[in-house]
Amino acid sequence: MVYPSASATSVPYSYQLGATGRRPVGELGVSRHLEAGSIIKAVLMSRYRSGGVWNRLSPVRSTLEDWLNLEKRRGGLDGPEFFQVYYGDTVANKDHLEKAKSREGVIWMLGELKAELQRAYSNCAPLRRQLHRIEMSISLIKKMKPTGN
Repeated sequence: MVYPSASATSVPYSYQLGATGRRPVGELGVSRHLEAGSIIKAVLMSRYRSGGVWNRLSPVRSTLEDWLNLEKRRGGLDGPEFFQVYYGDTVANKDHLEKAKSREGVIWMLGELKAELQRAYSNCAPLRRQLHRIEMSISLIKKMKPTGN
């Protein structure tokens, strides 16, 4: 029998028998989740986002939404507000939309997202998977051919 247990750097999503999902120790906090969601949504709306970037950032936002759900306190974010953090048509920070208008701005925002996750969470495999996806997105954006505009 496998019983999930916490380690120094990660904790199980659930302590039910046979559960295998894990997340890093630490918390991003609701305000920083709002910031992360805003960055991801702005990047996904940017013209500098290729299909490869979409394929890498979509799992990041899904994972971060899961982590937010496990971190939020009862009565914190409920109902529609919860789902607007990483999905939906709202962008919390209009500055992110402005930065998303340039390749350098998109790369800078993804670098900020990566740094914020590294500050908030312990270094472990679940976090490293998300960081790798962000790094690959940055790499793909840097390799994109310049557009005519």
